[in-house]
Amino acid sequence: DEPIHIYLFADEASYYDFLQLRFPGFMNRRAIFVETDVSLSVYAHWGDHVAEDLRHEVVHGYLHASIPNIPLWLDEGLAEYFEVARGRHGLNQAHLDYLNQRNQRFSDLARLEQLTSAAELTQEDYAESWAWVHFLLESTDDKAAVLTDYLADLRQGNTEPTLNGRIRKRLSTPELTLAEHLQMLR
Repeated sequence: DEPIHIYLFADEASYYDFLQLRFPGFMNRRAIFVETDVSLSVYAHWGDHVAEDLRHEVVHGYLHASIPNIPLWLDEGLAEYFEVARGRHGLNQAHLDYLNQRNQRFSDLARLEQLTSAAELTQEDYAESWAWVHFLLESTDDKAAVLTDYLADLRQGNTEPTLNGRIRKRLSTPELTLAEHLQMLR
């Protein structure tokens, strides 16, 4: 029920002027989501990526409105998944290409669960976060229920077991299974 306020600037220059004044730590972002004690807001500018940027940032708004304690990596993974245009089933080609160039080596999901600062996220973190979300939502065997049950528990304030723990109960080698899933997407 919490509204998400969207501020869309007419051009890139006015957007970055605004960021410089209000949010100087976000100067390299095409769009941002800001949560305060009283509001959820998205700031973006009109341009070639406006639809993608708004989808990504509004997902953050929806998530923070309903699951205030969502882990950073999952927040970003879901936003990266849903920023993709409708009909593509969350396939973020840029992330898939990046992971393929790395020969699909994956760090332990527990590492992603330790991330707490959006400013410190790397391209690898975004790509791996997207990959885990895509794997859970788009693979077979009802893995989506693992994610949706976890999100429901988070909404109720239950943070244990972590998503990593839940996945490891279902899969003996989740990183290998994830790599196989991404291999099928090539």
